[in-house]
Amino acid sequence: MARQYRFDDLPDAAREGFEGACLRHGFVHDDFEVDWDDRPDKAGRNLTVTRITGGDLQHYALDGSDTWLRDFERDLQQGVFGVPLAD
Repeated sequence: MARQYRFDDLPDAAREGFEGACLRHGFVHDDFEVDWDDRPDKAGRNLTVTRITGGDLQHYALDGSDTWLRDFERDLQQGVFGVPLAD
């Protein structure tokens, strides 16, 4: 059975990059759920980011680089996950 991974399982640099991207666009990392498993599918490993409010989600390829972080920040900038909630 494949192990499920969450935000806290990301390497420190990836967690910090994710949190920074969120903050630059008015979000906090707790606005999102991050998960993946250790069983690659035929298309390769994917990380899923889901906006908790609204349920918008995106899949990002895990290729050993930080490309997924750049893609996530681009999606935040383009409004893929909607707008941040007011405090």
